[in-house]
Amino acid sequence: MPYEFPIGKVTEVRILKLTDFGAFAEITPGVEGLIHISEISEERVDDPRSVLEPGQLVRAEVIQLDPADRKIGLSIKSARRQDDLADAQGFANVSEAGATLGDLLGSKFSGNKDDD
Repeated sequence: MPYEFPIGKVTEVRILKLTDFGAFAEITPGVEGLIHISEISEERVDDPRSVLEPGQLVRAEVIQLDPADRKIGLSIKSARRQDDLADAQGFANVSEAGATLGDLLGSKFSGNKDDD
């Protein structure tokens, strides 16, 4: 489980159930995580039912992982921050922002082998 959902991974989840303290969301079939009420929005949320509904798809980031207790903590507001950062850097989404230096410079050096 930890390798499929590493901390920092942003993924689309489906809201399953709303409670007074947050929302349970399905990450993949059979795997659920909790979005604590404090992780729903940058603005204060008094009732998760006022901003989320069962069946809704949202992007969330894995922020906590406890394999022993089989618990995954998720954050919608952190995923939004990641998306905003990727947009500011000119990437379409967070996964594109993970390019390595080798990825970026590889094409610059690939045509220079004959110059030696």
